[in-house]
Amino acid sequence: MATPAARLGIDMGSVSTKIAVVRDGAIQRTAYRRHLGRPAETLAIL
Repeated sequence: MATPAARLGIDMGSVSTKIAVVRDGAIQRTAYRRHLGRPAETLAIL
């Protein structure tokens, strides 16, 4: 039986970038970081 894929939620706001990884309805990981005007670079780090 195949393992279900995880889902990635991304919130890129004016001040910070946040992510959440969800698998089987349970949060596996979250991260929050202020991006200091560089949201794409911050997302790559997260």
